[in-house]
Amino acid sequence: MKTLKYCLLILFLLSLLLSCTREMPDDELLVPDEQQENVEIAPINRSLYEDSGVFQNTKYMKNLPGILLVCDQTQGATLYYVNKESEEERIYCFDPLCKHGNCVAYHFYLPRNLVYHPYDDAIYGTTVQHGLGCGTELYRIDPQTQEIELVWQGNGNDLDRFLYAYEQYVFFVVENSEKGYDIMRYDAERDEVEQMAPPNGKAFMRFFYIQGEKIIVRFMDEKEWYQTDEDFSQFISLGSNGMTYFDQERAIQLISTEGEIFGFRVQYFGSEQTKVFFESDVSVLNLGYDGKYVYYAEYIQAANGSFLLDEMLYRVCVDDGEVEQLCPLGGTPMEVACYDGNIYYHVKKYSDGSPDFFYGKLIETESGFVAEDFDLYVPPLY
Repeated sequence: MKTLKYCLLILFLLSLLLSCTREMPDDELLVPDEQQENVEIAPINRSLYEDSGVFQNTKYMKNLPGILLVCDQTQGATLYYVNKESEEERIYCFDPLCKHGNCVAYHFYLPRNLVYHPYDDAIYGTTVQHGLGCGTELYRIDPQTQEIELVWQGNGNDLDRFLYAYEQYVFFVVENSEKGYDIMRYDAERDEVEQMAPPNGKAFMRFFYIQGEKIIVRFMDEKEWYQTDEDFSQFISLGSNGMTYFDQERAIQLISTEGEIFGFRVQYFGSEQTKVFFESDVSVLNLGYDGKYVYYAEYIQAANGSFLLDEMLYRVCVDDGEVEQLCPLGGTPMEVACYDGNIYYHVKKYSDGSPDFFYGKLIETESGFVAEDFDLYVPPLY
């Protein structure tokens, strides 16, 4: 009996070594996918990539060389990618034999939890724990081979929201069980993680952002935002106490009443004055920012008296407040992201009462913009 148990254990361990991932927790396979069809998959043109100095605050889309990472929910939340050149959307797993129950596409399905690091041409991120939030470890993913490497075991507390790449570092926030949050820095060159220190007597809040040359932090019991450096050696007040989006010069803030958004204002860093550049007599949903325009949709009242989000996409210029009506998106707008000079969108559409989620890009024609969904290729089910 002991010999049988030993043999079974050996077979189990071998099966893990032959799986399509490395150093990942063993999760029970949910709905397995069949081997993908033998169809020609377009190559990825990795030259299609421009880094941006604009913090767009996106959740479902992440910009990488040649592709966009997106969260698809056709067969349950799964990481997919959009080929920028062919505009095909496919599952982000290059192993044709993989069942996608224990691979990158399964464990890392929320793009917000990932960051591309140009320093070592890798993706860093944390898992999504069964839809409940972030994991407690930091992983490195090779974009070419999709090998997964555990680079930080964690301290038992969840990583929080966004991760950022800056020089050779990856910065991320970890919940603190006592007070506030801890900001951690992983050095990709030395393969070391260190905790960044706040000023004496202060504790960091979860609101931590990096984009371009801006490293922005906020402390507990304060409304002020501060800019710091990669070593957290000094903290300079930005004269701002709120932001939803920002670029290297200014922050975009929401105008709201009882939780409903009715406009936007801008505040330049170093100035305490704000300027309202858009006000609405109806509630709106902010969808994205590209450094010049804020994108939004309006809530409209249905026949039964309830309010629904309209399909029409608008944008307003921060500099002069000019509003443009772009085009209907064909569904309920979820998010807008602007990468490499393109406007990408995420929408929800209903079929027989069930929601389906789509991604696409705005195409500019002589008569205006048109929304075109990407071609989605889903691995067939058993």
